[in-house]
Amino acid sequence: MSDEDDFMPSCDEDDFDFGDEDDMMSQTSEGESHSENRYYTGKNYRADEPQRAEREFQSVIDSDGKSEWAAKSAKQLFKMSINQGMELDRIEKYYRQFLSTVLSAETSRADREKSFNSMLDFILSTNPENKLELHQIALNALADHPPESRLVCRAQLNLARLLLDRKQYDSALNLVNLTMISPDVEGSASWKLPLLIELYALHISLALVLGTGEEAEYYERASELKLHMTHPRISAVIRECGGLLAIRSEQWNEARDLMLVSFKSYDEAGRPERFRALRYYVLACIMTGSKLNPFDSQETKAYHEFEEVSELVSLVDAFFRFDPKSFKSTVKQFEIDAKDDATMSWLINKVQKSFDYQVLAHILEPFSRVSYRYLADAAQLDIKEIPELVTQLILDQVITDARLDDVNGIVILSAQPFVVEIPQVSNLPLPSRYSDQNKATARQREMESILTGRERVAQRHRDPYDVNDVLTQLVKATAQTQLAIGRPL
Repeated sequence: MSDEDDFMPSCDEDDFDFGDEDDMMSQTSEGESHSENRYYTGKNYRADEPQRAEREFQSVIDSDGKSEWAAKSAKQLFKMSINQGMELDRIEKYYRQFLSTVLSAETSRADREKSFNSMLDFILSTNPENKLELHQIALNALADHPPESRLVCRAQLNLARLLLDRKQYDSALNLVNLTMISPDVEGSASWKLPLLIELYALHISLALVLGTGEEAEYYERASELKLHMTHPRISAVIRECGGLLAIRSEQWNEARDLMLVSFKSYDEAGRPERFRALRYYVLACIMTGSKLNPFDSQETKAYHEFEEVSELVSLVDAFFRFDPKSFKSTVKQFEIDAKDDATMSWLINKVQKSFDYQVLAHILEPFSRVSYRYLADAAQLDIKEIPELVTQLILDQVITDARLDDVNGIVILSAQPFVVEIPQVSNLPLPSRYSDQNKATARQREMESILTGRERVAQRHRDPYDVNDVLTQLVKATAQTQLAIGRPL
């Protein structure tokens, strides 16, 4: 997508003219009337006889260089040079002439600024090969202007954005740092506010690309300003930054909402970054735990068939179908595509863990006993990951009344609590250690109810009076008592 998408399409030829021509015609002098006639003669010959049109426009500039008609003629010459695909040298020549004429024209400051800014937008909308050089020419022409003037700030921001799009990050950063737009303590001037928001958006973009960590600071500054009148591309950058910050802090609902706004703004601006914002939005939706397919929403349904998001659609489909094989294969491609995006890589890893967690709960549901090996094969996981995931499911009470037998590699569902009951036999002396310690152990096991096989083995080593040993001693004591009294108890 070219840079012209960032701006409104170029308007009709006379949209940027100075003043109301009909009202001024009766007030013009004889010389001005002659310049006006030649100007309109040149406009009439632009399509059929462009060379004659050039001569007419140039004659107005040469004879009346500071008049309104000279400024208009210079504008027409420059636009003709781009529309007719002239050599780059001629385009730059006519642009310098335009800048010199319009900046020195005996017209109002508002008219001069309007014409200057309109040509910057025209350059970007028509996208000439030398648009970067043309912006630099504009800045050179403004060398005598205050650095915080509207024209200088506008030209600097445009050039910085072009450098950013061309991945000339160091040059863009230097230019952004030179741009001086200080907010007024009582509220910025009307012309400052949109430029200030755009400046913050450029700072955010560069901070994210260069990894300086300053994006949070500029996001807070931008959020304090009103964004409802901002160009959708600028709003998209700021909202995307907010979404990224929410993702990093695992605030999934906020991340989902901000990324949706960013996606819609990028889409409105016609920017290719909309696909990146859409990926973040969909993955954030998954992490919220919602059971609704994000591609069923009105905003994203139209993108279901786009080739750029086909893998994302497959990922979402596999996630909601609990299809480990399809999910794993799609995730591998995502990891390759996101290798240069640390936040996206981290988010994909979180989504994968969430999927493993949910698919394991889904597989466990119909079983009363199931081996680790089966679970690993069914969920496409390493067998070493199974105990940890199942334990987390138990702790989260996704599955209840379950325990792990690590010795045999088995998950036992619907298990009875592991409780030690003390025999109530009054005439059989019990060791004091068993009586005191194992009663406490029994109460502890009643409360916990879930112990892994490894923990039970460790407990058995710690407690020499295991329940099986105690019962064995009880049987022996009973037999001895029977021999002593000559009858069964």
